[in-house]
Order: sequence, then structure tokens, then C-alpha cells
Amino acid sequence: MNCFQLLEHTADIGIEAMAEDREGLPEQSGYGLKLLLFGDIEPAPIRRQILVAGGLSAEETLVNWLNELLYLMYEGKLVPAVIRIRHFAEKEISAEVEGELLGPERYHPLREIKAVTFHQTRIEHDGQC
Repeated sequence: MNCFQLLEHTADIGIEAMAEDREGLPEQSGYGLKLLLFGDIEPAPIRRQILVAGGLSAEETLVNWLNELLYLMYEGKLVPAVIRIRHFAEKEISAEVEGELLGPERYHPLREIKAVTFHQTRIEHDGQC
């Protein structure tokens, strides 16, 4: 079940992710990023990559991890099918990403995303997904 929504902004677009647990937050954020970049597609989980990031706070760690995922999608040319968060703590995150290689005959980016930013980034717990 997708538990994120896209937010309109005058110059950018945002993702509001919701999850039942801490690890679900970067997972849903990652799926939102994939939707923004490639649309509603379902690649096969053929290749696997480990992503690790860190930061000085949970918000910074999340943003840094999403930038690593963005880099993997653009430069690593991997279209995520499955995102599994192994560990998400205040200052570190690690995840497995499985997907299919980007190719002109199958998948191509719908838009350019230069970076994930901190604009209005916050992590809250309200007990709802």
C-alpha cells in the first residue's frame, strides 16, 4: 500500500510520506521519489544495491538518503522496484534497493530532479499512516 502523497509548490514539488513505523518513512519517501521521476511503473527486482547515508539529525539523514537514492536512479541507472529499509536511526540509515536498469526502450525519466532539499522537512509521529 502506498502511503504518500505529492504536494504542489510554486517552484518545486514535495512528498508527504506516512508510515506505521520509522523504517516505513524513508521507504514511502523513496517510492514517492520514484513516482516523480518515472511515473507509475513496475520494474522487475533484477538488480540489488545497498544504500547507506548519515546525518546529524533524522531529517538530515532522511534527506541525505533520498539524495543517494536519486543518484542511484540517475547515475546508477536503477529504477527501484523494491525498497527495504534495514535500519533507520537518528544519524544513519541503510537500505536494499532492488530494481531494473534504466534504458531508452523501457524506462526513462519523466522530469529532471536536481536534488532533494530540506524545505519543510520534518519527522513527526502521530500514530497514523
